[in-house]
Amino acid sequence: MAGGFSPIAELLILTGPLVIFLLFPPKKYVFKKIHFLFFIWLLVQLFSLPESASFSLSINSWFKNLAIFLFLLIFSWQPAGNKLRLTAGMILTTALILSGWQLLALVLGRPPGTTLNLVYAYHGHSHLAAYLLIALPLAVSLFWNNQDGKKNWLWFSLSFFYFLSLLLTFSRAALAFWLLALIFLFAWIRPRSRFKRAVFWLMFGFSLATLLVIVFVSFKSQVIAGNAFNQRLARQLIKPFSLGRRLSYWRQALMVVREKPFLGSGAGTFEIASSAYLETPSDWSRFAHNFYLQQLSETGLIGFLALIFLTIYVLKKSLLLALKRKKQSLLVGSLGAIWLSAALAFFDFDWHFTAIFLVFFSLFLALEESEKAGFKPGKKTGPVLVFICLGGISFIFGAGRFLAHLYSRQALVFSQRNEKNKAADFFSLARFLGPWERDVWLESAFLKPDLHLSDRGNISRRLFAANRRDPFFYYRLGQHFQSVKDWPSAAVFFEAGFNLSPLRPLDQVLCLEQIYDQLKEDQKKEELYLLLAGRFLSHCRAWLEEPQSQIEIARRFLFNWAKAKFDRGESADVLTMIGETGPDCWGRYRPFLAKVYYWAGLKFPDRKSKVIVSYWQRAAAACPEITAFALELGHLYLDRGDYFQAEIVFKQCLARYPADSGGCDSGLALAKNRQVGKKPGAWEWFILNQAPDYF
Repeated sequence: MAGGFSPIAELLILTGPLVIFLLFPPKKYVFKKIHFLFFIWLLVQLFSLPESASFSLSINSWFKNLAIFLFLLIFSWQPAGNKLRLTAGMILTTALILSGWQLLALVLGRPPGTTLNLVYAYHGHSHLAAYLLIALPLAVSLFWNNQDGKKNWLWFSLSFFYFLSLLLTFSRAALAFWLLALIFLFAWIRPRSRFKRAVFWLMFGFSLATLLVIVFVSFKSQVIAGNAFNQRLARQLIKPFSLGRRLSYWRQALMVVREKPFLGSGAGTFEIASSAYLETPSDWSRFAHNFYLQQLSETGLIGFLALIFLTIYVLKKSLLLALKRKKQSLLVGSLGAIWLSAALAFFDFDWHFTAIFLVFFSLFLALEESEKAGFKPGKKTGPVLVFICLGGISFIFGAGRFLAHLYSRQALVFSQRNEKNKAADFFSLARFLGPWERDVWLESAFLKPDLHLSDRGNISRRLFAANRRDPFFYYRLGQHFQSVKDWPSAAVFFEAGFNLSPLRPLDQVLCLEQIYDQLKEDQKKEELYLLLAGRFLSHCRAWLEEPQSQIEIARRFLFNWAKAKFDRGESADVLTMIGETGPDCWGRYRPFLAKVYYWAGLKFPDRKSKVIVSYWQRAAAACPEITAFALELGHLYLDRGDYFQAEIVFKQCLARYPADSGGCDSGLALAKNRQVGKKPGAWEWFILNQAPDYF
């Protein structure tokens, strides 16, 4: 259910190969081409470890892939009468259980505890879609090719249940690819029964209609809100059109490739390597939503080529095997499942679920063995020793990692009870069992807040060596030093994290601002304001779709930076940056834009300059809904004796708000009588303190 992301699932994945090997020793040892290609991909990932952005993340990712490789070896070495049939049965049974679990979670509203799982969508669509794209082609092929009446209804029932479950995942990419696969399977098998043909048209029509509805409603995501059911529905059906977000993830991946083209940033490090290239805080994701592109960024060109050769071999070989026996249901269904899964990996990260990645290659191996080419067993000694060594390392790593986190959590409990000695003992065990676990070492380092991290040499060296480009690591250290009021050290680590990831998490920027206040570093604080203001102005349309709290941080930083510039009479830089965006870009934040222009005119040193008029004209144009800007502009004209322009401004104000002009009628009377009005700045307090920053 967790797909390989929960702690228990990771423990089973890493320790499983050795346990299965010892309980069920194989009788034949064959190494196929796919094994060698997968092993080459593993070696490339291993070579990228020393230069990884985070050794802690990369070593975990590498061992998980090693475990998949060992599972594939065991799968090939185990004898079976009809391995393809057994594998298809396992896939269909698992899909039935997961689909039922998904239905239960949707109806009862009781999601599983893990955020990443195969039965419930916390964000976006349910990733069960990726598993169903493997099960559905198998079930549909068995249904369309079957001639037995009793079994026909069984395969029809399974196919239709899987199909309805796929619709409930609300995955646009999965539905689009399923439509293509459905046409392909129908054209390949060509069922003669009218009922089976009717099922094809029914599935095709429902798939197309659901896809069109989801795409249409994606642009109307604001129409449903409110109760808990609607909120759950909004996470799956009523969601923003995410192609733009995916393009952002892909851009980040390509930026990482440009920085480290050959060996990449290290396996499993996209989530931190991409942080430096965010345009808005919400652009961050753990995954690039394109498995191949993410591997290109993490393992470089060499690892990417190894993966592409491996994938092309699987696709080509499965097609050739299916072409040899066109009428065999399982071969045709397996071909559709393999190609569908590989295609979906271009648009999502489902292959990062170990369960799906393992099932993909297991199905291919079962398909390959159906050829019955006559395997030649190799020598026993070599494969046994190699497998036991690799499986033993994976077992030790997996068990040690699991126990390390277990002991670390227990140590935190003792630490909260102020039992420092017990906490230290458990942390020592945790560090021994998980020597590269970042969180374990950080918690251990923070056990005695009165000591500096640099005073604990071994911990310090290990942490810095394994996490030199991990912003989360530096932010955690900065938080530690901030908690003990060591402001200079906190500034060093927060700056290091900020340089690696300036926009995520955005709350850390507030901590850095507070630290600069304590250190009286006004220049650095202004640079911080400038950087965030620049990001906001460069991508203001995207920023206005961010959560309100994050927009407020960016708005306040922009205003503080502009205020510091205006106080020094350096308004040109601010207005140049703001002027490049235009009022349309600001949406409901137009009052804030008008305030900036108003402030610029108010602080302009030459009070008789026409520049002030220009600034206040922009303020009034940016936010005509607030009459105070028009009143300031009109009275500015009166003060300068330009009664004609003042009359125009006040008339426009009256035309816009005839019932409640807020003083435009009296201003118009002054303009007609050629009288002087209020001094410029009369509405300063109202504009800067009472007028809203956004609608």
